[in-house]
Order: sequence, then structure tokens, then C-alpha cells
Amino acid sequence: MKQLLAKESFSIKKSLRIMTKHGSKCLIVVDEKNKLLGTLSGGDLRRAILNGIKLGSLIKSFYNKKPAFFEKNKFSLFQIKQAFLKGSFDLIPIINQNKQLI
Repeated sequence: MKQLLAKESFSIKKSLRIMTKHGSKCLIVVDEKNKLLGTLSGGDLRRAILNGIKLGSLIKSFYNKKPAFFEKNKFSLFQIKQAFLKGSFDLIPIINQNKQLI
């Protein structure tokens, strides 16, 4: 799981490398205390590049700051299945009451 984490200070290039290395389509953006800040998809990166943002630019200006997530002990397996079937999610973070990633 740790391999899917990113920081706001990561560049587009670093994020792409992580996704490529681990075969992921999405990263979870967290702060130093592992608090969920958002998600970053391959589509977010492609759109940024197509809009002329340089590979060395930081991801903090264009990752999804309002991601879908589940809070620990407040969801069922059925709800998770429904979320993946209805949405176009590659992953949905699970957090605790302090928004820290579990």
C-alpha cells in the first residue's frame, strides 16, 4: 500500500514513475501524518501534461482534493462493491475519524 502514496511535493514525473513501477492507475495523496488529502489518477496527469504543465511541476495544483473514501467501521462490503460498480474508481481510500489513511 505504501507504494501507492504520494505527497503534494511530488512532481508529475515522479508520480508517473511510481504509477509505472507499480502498475497503478491512481495514487493516494497524503500529508506527513498520513492524512488523506486526495487522489491522483493517470487521467489527472495526462490532462495536466496536455494543458502544458511541465513534468517537473508539483502535483499539488491539480490532484483531486475531494476524493471518494470510506471511514473505518462505517461501511459494508456491499457499499464498497456498489461504489466500484457505479463509479469509475481504481481505488477508494479507507480512513479513520481523523482522516488518516488506514
